Amino acid sequence: STILLQSIDTETAVLGLAGESGVAIVPDYRGIPVLSAYQPINVGGLVWTVLAEIDEEEAFAAIVALGDSMNDLMMKAGGLIAVIALALAFFIAQRIRKIRGAIDSISRGDLSKKSNDRGWDEIGDMARSYRDMQAYLMEAAGAATKISQGNVNVTVEARGETDTLGNALHDMVENLQNTA
Repeated sequence: STILLQSIDTETAVLGLAGESGVAIVPDYRGIPVLSAYQPINVGGLVWTVLAEIDEEEAFAAIVALGDSMNDLMMKAGGLIAVIALALAFFIAQRIRKIRGAIDSISRGDLSKKSNDRGWDEIGDMARSYRDMQAYLMEAAGAATKISQGNVNVTVEARGETDTLGNALHDMVENLQNTA
């Protein structure tokens, strides 16, 4: 046994013998970092130092494990959030692509494409606006077809001063009625 044979002259032992007390992380007699609490005591006129030490790795193992667990949790949560965000982005983009396809059809003169999105968000609002536009253009196309077949008694009501197509059809019907 090394009891009473091993010389202990670590930093905290020396500080304790000098009358100081405290807690510090210092190398122990083996050269391994330890959490050391030290306190001088006076017994029969002799100054002793009481040391309580634990290896730093052991003392902070629970904190390190908690940190590792938190890192793992954050990585998993971040991955889950990324997957959810990608799925949501895909879902939103898919809805927008469907409406864009219908709008592209109108730009080529095809009024038959439907937009079935019934959402109550901005994309749903866009789909409803598309359906309103589609209905308006089909109504205007129907009036133009009747006029092309010689029916000048078609009633075309413009939807306001800025309704370019409606005003043009209205003026055309009036001009045809005046010439007939």
